[in-house]
Amino acid sequence: MASVQDVITAALRLLGIYGATETPDGADLSDGLFLFNDLLDSWNAQHLMVYSMVNRVLPLTPTVGTYTIGVGGTFAFPRPVKIETAGLVRQNGVRQEMSLDVSGTWALIPQKTIQGKLPLRLYCDYGYPQATLHVWPVPSQACSLDLYVWNALVAPMVLGDIFDLPPAYARALLYNLAMAIAPEYGRDPGPVIAGIAQQGKAEIMALNASTFAGTSDPPAPAAA
Repeated sequence: MASVQDVITAALRLLGIYGATETPDGADLSDGLFLFNDLLDSWNAQHLMVYSMVNRVLPLTPTVGTYTIGVGGTFAFPRPVKIETAGLVRQNGVRQEMSLDVSGTWALIPQKTIQGKLPLRLYCDYGYPQATLHVWPVPSQACSLDLYVWNALVAPMVLGDIFDLPPAYARALLYNLAMAIAPEYGRDPGPVIAGIAQQGKAEIMALNASTFAGTSDPPAPAAA
């Protein structure tokens, strides 16, 4: 496995900015690290670049309808990139689907603090660094949310971190990083690098599409 610095160095060499035996200076490595993390961050927002989902079971408190999720939140899990599906688990363990509202449908609810036995709808505002979860109606009895959320690829990395993602990600990341770096140096990456970058993303998306069959429609493959 390669380090983040190894990947950045390889991308700079692909573009001819450094020779095969040359080592990038600190400024170029720093710029490359920023673009490396920026690229992964953009992939976190693309459904079929994320290779797994995580199940989060979140206990709800009777008479409480609003919760935060993220570091320091009510639920101290990582803030979800996106909630794919939502369900409610009753005290007897039976799960039922919940409506996952967008802002427009949630705004139409005239009385958001009304209470009921169990909530039927969930709205997430995707705030940052904490997202806020709203349930309706506010439950009068104990129950739990059962969420499937996109699992972020990796947290922001530093130069010495080891790049460790599933097969096919290494080449896709290298060539898409080269595409991202090229404009910074006024370089034309050329059709070969651009083609491999796009093919690398397409391969990952095709693999992940088979894993997540039946979920959101995939975006069109594109470099970087």
